[in-house]
Amino acid sequence: MEGKFKVVVLSDHKNLTYFWTAQKLNRQQARWSLFLSEFNLGLVHVPGKSISQADALSRRSNEQDDVDSDNEDIVVLPEWLFIKGTDLGMKDDIAERLGPDDFHKSALEQLLEQGVPPIKSALSDWKIEGDLLFFQGRVYIPNDTNLRRQIVQSIHETPGVGHPGQWNTIEQVQRDFWWPGMAKFIKSFVDGCVVCQQSKINTHPTGTPIQPIQPTLHSFPFQVCTMDLITDLPECDGMDSILVMVDHSSTKGVIFTPCTKTADATKIVEMLIQHLYKRFGLLDRIISNRDPRFAAEVFQEMGRQLSIKHSMSTAFHPQTDGETERVNQEVEVYLRAFCLKEQTRWKEYLPLAEFAHNN
Repeated sequence: MEGKFKVVVLSDHKNLTYFWTAQKLNRQQARWSLFLSEFNLGLVHVPGKSISQADALSRRSNEQDDVDSDNEDIVVLPEWLFIKGTDLGMKDDIAERLGPDDFHKSALEQLLEQGVPPIKSALSDWKIEGDLLFFQGRVYIPNDTNLRRQIVQSIHETPGVGHPGQWNTIEQVQRDFWWPGMAKFIKSFVDGCVVCQQSKINTHPTGTPIQPIQPTLHSFPFQVCTMDLITDLPECDGMDSILVMVDHSSTKGVIFTPCTKTADATKIVEMLIQHLYKRFGLLDRIISNRDPRFAAEVFQEMGRQLSIKHSMSTAFHPQTDGETERVNQEVEVYLRAFCLKEQTRWKEYLPLAEFAHNN
């Protein structure tokens, strides 16, 4: 093939005709491209039907039929010669309980009369061998809870199977046995297996259920108050934050108070007195997140002196103070709508936002 003359290669592999075009090659293809570049080759696609001689020559020799092989002497054994998964003792128990089973009676009657099977299936799926009824090659187990539990237990607890999960146990049992609703029965058995419960790792741990904060009945406004801070707003008249106070039990009303991000616990206590206490009186309870200002000693001391119970949210669980978080979203949307072009005027719209929410 080496020389100045061009060699035309006829192939039924059409993708080879694009081999010389520019494309991204992997390392193996790059090595082949470098090797073939030494030859003056032309690749032409020809349908495989028109080059049957070359197609026969290109086949691997080890895939050809060997006339001297012993394969011709292999006889496929009939299925009934293979050992079934039912031992003799269990076979007697199954046969004994088949007599009073209504499903077995119905299936037997329809098979003898070539009628309609007891479930949606073909008559060819059913077979009677000796005292047992087979469905799709699997032994039918009569409606006996103890017998079915014994069968599942003998498979699930076998060392060779090793206490598998629900789906693996179902697959193991379905290899040799069948009964209506067996998947639900096996799932219930595996869920109640004592060894599995004691030995396996719970990949979906269930914690203590979350209890909602129940509202106080017949309460006055702001008897129970939730609060939070909205910070890092554009500075307006020296203010860059909002203290949000929400009535938890009675009116669901809100109080929006502008403040600074640097306001400490003492300043927050002053705002509570100026904007909440003078209008609604003393509170019974405050619900807040775990902000250091709410957890400060000054804030806690105020609660002790005035007999105000302070409940802080669970760590990494802001849903505890979810009511205030929802109000925060609403006021942010309101201010964004009216202060979109002049963001430093949000303080002017804050009283209107409070009125709009409470109205």
